[in-house]
Amino acid sequence: MYAVEFETDLVRPYIQVPDFEAVANRHARVILLLSDRVNQSTPSEKEDAIDALLKKPVHFVQDHFLSRDEANAR
Repeated sequence: MYAVEFETDLVRPYIQVPDFEAVANRHARVILLLSDRVNQSTPSEKEDAIDALLKKPVHFVQDHFLSRDEANAR
């Protein structure tokens, strides 16, 4: 695998690749590593029900635990 690392300022929707002629017409995997967090939320960052419960747990008070048969009946 051939790797090229460079830094640039993102001011346009296109990134200029240094020494493009050497890598032209080849497949490349591009990874953007940003120094700060982007303001737009991604689907993985959206809060779901489990995240909400982890942040603010809900405690149930029951007078007894369900038996195995009671739990399977539900």
